[in-house]
Amino acid sequence: MCPSSRPRSGKAASTWRRRSYEKAESNLRLGLSMWSGRALDGLEGRVFETERTRLEDLRLGALEDVATAGLEVGRAEDLVPELKALVSLAPLRERSRTRLMLALYRCGRFTEALEVYETGRRLLKSELGVVPSLELRSLHAAIIRHDPSLQGPASTSYRMTSTRTDVRPAPGEGNPIRPPERWIEPLVAAAPAAPAHPNARGQQAMAAVVERAVHCRAYRR
Repeated sequence: MCPSSRPRSGKAASTWRRRSYEKAESNLRLGLSMWSGRALDGLEGRVFETERTRLEDLRLGALEDVATAGLEVGRAEDLVPELKALVSLAPLRERSRTRLMLALYRCGRFTEALEVYETGRRLLKSELGVVPSLELRSLHAAIIRHDPSLQGPASTSYRMTSTRTDVRPAPGEGNPIRPPERWIEPLVAAAPAAPAHPNARGQQAMAAVVERAVHCRAYRR
């Protein structure tokens, strides 16, 4: 659907937004499912290490975007296990932590959401000597006061292709919880073709989806 034909208000607009997020989540999961093993495995040297780090960071960003889209369609409960695994592998990555906190809160697991924040706060202080980002602190405060803006859409549960979280990323900053609709539009049409080779072409296809998301994520700071 082109922007000029997008519903602007009412039930039609709500349905359009939901379907857009569902499509974005599906496309991202499809791309991520094509990833197999370590990027550029077997190739050593500074150039390959730099590119490997970049691709893995994009992959972790895509996993976080999967959660962002899933939260927008009411899949908080389904996303909790994936986000817990991601935070466990990347404990200093605040963007993953904010999504886990929000998912737990929307599941009614208020105390757990606060514990996730406190664990991250202590870790950031001990490992990096810094305080949590403004976004993480703001979400923590909103959870404490039960801010109505944290309430998501009605809960839904449907089977999606699971995503792997077995790559340890570098620390990263968090981003706003709710992305604007313009972030979703490029992903709706970005589904990659099935690869002939799961490691090489699959990673290229996944990277194409993720890079398109990264370049179009206007909401990122």
